[in-house]
Order: sequence, then structure tokens, then C-alpha cells
Amino acid sequence: MRKLLFATVAVMGLAASTTVFAQSQQGGYLGLNPGAQQTASTIEAPRAGSQEGGYLGLNAGAKLTTLRPAAPSLADELADPVAWCATSTDPGHCRANAEADQQICVANPQHYDACRYAMSQMFNKNR
Repeated sequence: MRKLLFATVAVMGLAASTTVFAQSQQGGYLGLNPGAQQTASTIEAPRAGSQEGGYLGLNAGAKLTTLRPAAPSLADELADPVAWCATSTDPGHCRANAEADQQICVANPQHYDACRYAMSQMFNKNR
């Protein structure tokens, strides 16, 4: 008897839940298309951006030029042994050996820059 009573209560519970589901015909708590009948109260106008695409734009920094120190002239390099070190690949090493390199390379001023570059590469221990 208990089993029959339990089965009857279960069937009645299922029957009641299917009728609730069948009333909405949409299949869930919110339904298939919630808010389909509502209209927007205000419509936001589209914003015109920079038209450059992204945070930095299309050509960020295209008009910028690199700032390089002015290269010393040959007269400056011949007068001051350390002046050539501004264009050296290793300025610290160049300054340490500037006096010795100057004495070797000053003999041929036409190839002074090439001589100093060669001296810098030969004796650069940081390579």
C-alpha cells in the first residue's frame, strides 16, 4: 500500500510540473527570447574615434627621428684622442686606450677612422 501511495504522489508531482512547463511554451525560466517585446529607451550615438586603429594608432612614431650625438669631425678627433670614442662600439674600452691608439693612427690622417676602428676591434676584450 505504501508503494502505491508513493507512486501516486510521484506521478501527480510530475503531472503538475509538466502543466506548468506547457503553459509558457518557451521551455525555461527566462524563456526563448526574454525581452523581445521591450524597446530600448535611448539609443547611443556611434562615437567617432581617431580612425587610426588601436591604442597607438597605425603609425605610432612615424614622424619621430632618432636622436644621435653629432659625430666629431676629423679635426676634433685628431685634436682630442677621446673624441673618436663617441662613435666606438665599446666607448669605455676606447677611452681607456685612446692615447695609445691616437699615437698609432695619427700618422695617416686619411685613414684615421679606419685605423681607430681596427684598433678598437683588435684590442676589445669584451667581444
